[in-house]
Amino acid sequence: LGDDPWVHETDPSHLNGSLAEHSQRPGTRVDRDGKAMRAAPRTLIKKLGDVTHVFKYLKTIVKATQEDLAEDTAEASEIWRNRAKVEDVQYEPFTNDHIRRIFEPSAYLARSRDPDHFFFPFLGLHFGARLGEFVNAKLENIGYIPEIDTWYIDVTDAKNANSVRRLPITQPLIGLGFLKYVEHVRRLGAVYLFPHRDWTCATAIRDRSKA
Repeated sequence: LGDDPWVHETDPSHLNGSLAEHSQRPGTRVDRDGKAMRAAPRTLIKKLGDVTHVFKYLKTIVKATQEDLAEDTAEASEIWRNRAKVEDVQYEPFTNDHIRRIFEPSAYLARSRDPDHFFFPFLGLHFGARLGEFVNAKLENIGYIPEIDTWYIDVTDAKNANSVRRLPITQPLIGLGFLKYVEHVRRLGAVYLFPHRDWTCATAIRDRSKA
């Protein structure tokens, strides 16, 4: 079609061909042997979604084409989703050197002036949990069990029912002042663990972890 084609000249074969070309590009993933792999199926699904949204706009709003690429590419999208489900790949794990660089005190403190920016990486490191599971955390989810002398946080806003769980708050987190912070915002009358964030924008209403 050339570098600057007419919208109405584009059909599903062009979009699928573009995806096929993207699928051959090197990605950031590695296999279990540490070898570099091509772009992940989920990456291609995102590209496909972006493009079909554009063409839906061009068809319904701009009236620049009669072709419904969003519908015509549904089969290709399903193929990539199935590949994503069965593909046995993983990202390279962080090394000890990575962890040291991420948490190097002077640099870390310089970019972590807000309490959520400061605590989130530590919560992820010690709990192995998702960002979204703590964005919505409430102070009522944090408690103490005197019988075993253990503080805990309940993950209730989880990805699914199997992810709802109780996690012990580790001693390093306590040493960093996490419980002191919790008590501080409780005295202020807060409901959420990080009450200073504005959750009223459209992005935050849809998905708080995006903000």
